[in-house]
Amino acid sequence: MAGIIINSKMMDALVQIQAIAVNKEEEARRERRKELRQLLKSHPVMTADHDSYKLRSSKWFNHSEISIVCSVFESGFIVEKRYETQQDIPNALGIALWDTGYEKSKDPSHLKIYGLNGETVQAFNLDEFWTIKTQIKISNSGDRFFATNSIELIITQIKQAEKMKFDRDEHFVCYCRYGKPKKSFDGWSLRSILEKLRTFYVRW
Repeated sequence: MAGIIINSKMMDALVQIQAIAVNKEEEARRERRKELRQLLKSHPVMTADHDSYKLRSSKWFNHSEISIVCSVFESGFIVEKRYETQQDIPNALGIALWDTGYEKSKDPSHLKIYGLNGETVQAFNLDEFWTIKTQIKISNSGDRFFATNSIELIITQIKQAEKMKFDRDEHFVCYCRYGKPKKSFDGWSLRSILEKLRTFYVRW
């Protein structure tokens, strides 16, 4: 009988320990969600619905998939380029813009990517931006955080940006697609916000 009583007490103790561990994990989870809500409240476009935090993603396209690129890329999209073999080179960002009247043609010769050449804005042909041994993707994840300009306004912003200087391509693309002045991103860049959210997702 004594042995049964001891085992019963041990079982009760294990249950209590397990309950404490579960409560601590739930408390930590609530705290992480609280921090995330505070982070998302830093911009009025963000919502409190957890499902809406999921970021839009797009596959990286190889040059053999140029026909797909021309089918899915739209004027005003942010385009991100990475180097396949040189990972030490930072990814580049640009704004896709079809020549007027040619968006439905899906002809790559009519697709321009506006990006930075030094500090100034330059219109690149698709093959000039999307060079050999690089991949590109749609990178509109910022749409979850900022209201998107109309295509007409994006074109106006691009024309205005051609008269300006930018120290980062991120500032340029955000200025065009979201109308945010580049100084507003100091310390709170789009990449830094996304990285903070990715950290939360890994922990959840």
